[in-house]
Amino acid sequence: YVNAGSQQEALAALGTAARGKRLPLAGGMDIIGLLKDRVLQPDVLVNVKKLPAGISVPSQGLAAIGAAATLTHVAEHAGLS
Repeated sequence: YVNAGSQQEALAALGTAARGKRLPLAGGMDIIGLLKDRVLQPDVLVNVKKLPAGISVPSQGLAAIGAAATLTHVAEHAGLS
């Protein structure tokens, strides 16, 4: 279990391990239930809940939504439609 304090820490902890071996843990995810049912068995969980929930919408291109952004943040953001 890694409690990431920054985006850089989260990316370093997630690394380049095989898919499913290191997973991010954020709000709105059902990972705990999948762990209990042994559907997922990662080596490392990386908590990204404390990372900024910011939403960035450039004039052109894709929006960037922070790991801790809730559906309410997304739904109420003026730049997303």
